[in-house]
Amino acid sequence: LWVMRYMQTIPAMVSSRTTLLAVAAMAAATEGMPTCWQTMPMRESWLLDQGKRLGGSRVSPLKGRYPSSALTSREASCRPKWQAPSMCQQTDRADIDNRIFSLAIPALGSLAIDPLLGLVDTLYLGRIPSPSPLAALGVCSSIFNYAFFIFNFFATATTPLISRALAAGEKEEAAETLAQALTAAALLGVSTVGLLEFFSHGIIESMGTSPDAFASAEGYLRIRALAAPAVLLSSVGNGAFRGLQDTRTPLLILLVANLVNFVLDPLFIYGVNINSVDIVQPMGVEGAGLATAIAEWISAGLFMGTLRQREAVSKGVRVMNNLVPLEEVKPLLVASGAVFLRSIALQSVLTFATSQAARTGTEAVAAHQVGLQVWLLMSFAVDSLAVAAQTLIAEELGKGSKRDARVIADRLTTLAAQIGLLLMLAFLASSSFLPKVFTADAKVDEIVQHLLLYISVMQPINALVFVGDGILQGSEDFAFLTKAMFVAAASSLLVLLAGEGIDGVWSGLVVLQVMRAAGLGWRYYGGKAAGGPLNVE
Repeated sequence: LWVMRYMQTIPAMVSSRTTLLAVAAMAAATEGMPTCWQTMPMRESWLLDQGKRLGGSRVSPLKGRYPSSALTSREASCRPKWQAPSMCQQTDRADIDNRIFSLAIPALGSLAIDPLLGLVDTLYLGRIPSPSPLAALGVCSSIFNYAFFIFNFFATATTPLISRALAAGEKEEAAETLAQALTAAALLGVSTVGLLEFFSHGIIESMGTSPDAFASAEGYLRIRALAAPAVLLSSVGNGAFRGLQDTRTPLLILLVANLVNFVLDPLFIYGVNINSVDIVQPMGVEGAGLATAIAEWISAGLFMGTLRQREAVSKGVRVMNNLVPLEEVKPLLVASGAVFLRSIALQSVLTFATSQAARTGTEAVAAHQVGLQVWLLMSFAVDSLAVAAQTLIAEELGKGSKRDARVIADRLTTLAAQIGLLLMLAFLASSSFLPKVFTADAKVDEIVQHLLLYISVMQPINALVFVGDGILQGSEDFAFLTKAMFVAAASSLLVLLAGEGIDGVWSGLVVLQVMRAAGLGWRYYGGKAAGGPLNVE
């Protein structure tokens, strides 16, 4: 009917003697028409040619030109709920996908920094014909994941705050947010170094580390702990670039860091011997820690240097030397505090799972290390969509465009489900040969093949969980995310305590992700009862 009414206006436009009559005919024909049809290029171009514009019918923000606040109540929805997607929505979907993938694809590198560094360490140490080095690395990786990622709030909280400030044209506020985050990162980084160095022996012992892996694990922990400030500064830099809608620069920086680690790892682990002379002494597990620490400091330096060149936030690349009024730092503190507690809950589960695997045996914890690193790497690959969600959702909400934020979020969840299914099929197809890439031990290989069944089944759930997190983080719904994580973590810990062997460990991880997905799904699809920030009913 809309098409027919539109076509009926053509003779009126052609035969009219004045522009005013043509505009009136167009307005009459499009009464009740969806907003996206009203703003199609044909009509917009014709109106511009006449030097006229209909009052209030500005272009949809999905095309990035006009704010949705201009829409009238009649224009608030592109189509009735019962109707299939219209032609204009399919066009907008391509625009949305371009915006999503322009952020998500480069973000793969930045999100993979720690899992990829750990994966390279796993790859080289796994070639040593003994499970002890991998067991030592597994314990230490779990500790560092806990120590570093509980401070992941730097990137998570910084991204939406900077994105909203810049969308509103508040460059000074964006720079001040960056300065506050860098100051907190530097202070917490130095404190973390002291804690890890002083309590290293007790921490390794509390993980139930086997005697043959204890000394190597403690050496790796002490060396890599020196890079704690670098990791936290890089996290802030990453969040700042996301807020600037630039995920390509972090990708280049982290490619450099990973290349450094890839080259230094074999030199320090195996040593360099020329004509029976040791140019570089073989350091084993400790060498892997040294190579990773050097790469992380190079990464931090590059982040700070490139941020100084960005005019919008260049004034924020500094450590503050004076106290700031509480009201100025309250947004960062509130967001950071909620994400901090959430990260503690998540990392506590992952760390406890590794300690349970360590008590099962050296081969079991070595296999758990391989499985966990592969799982984390793939999870962060999917989490690149969450980076796009954080930035785009925050930008649209900053403009007051809740409905358009919901449209983008719906598309993100669809993409997440599709990617999750593809990853599941890929893992199932590669389960027979993938473990051999990471270990030369036959027993470890066998256990990893078994764990890949768990990892495969979890991929669609993981994808929806990570993207759901990104959507609510972009909406600054940090309080709910924290509560939901505590419920999921408690459920997982009960299974981990009751379970036996490596199957009990991974059953607990499956429960963790299922409970997280359930909470996110209720918040997003539960309507008014759930009180979600993107509810448009």
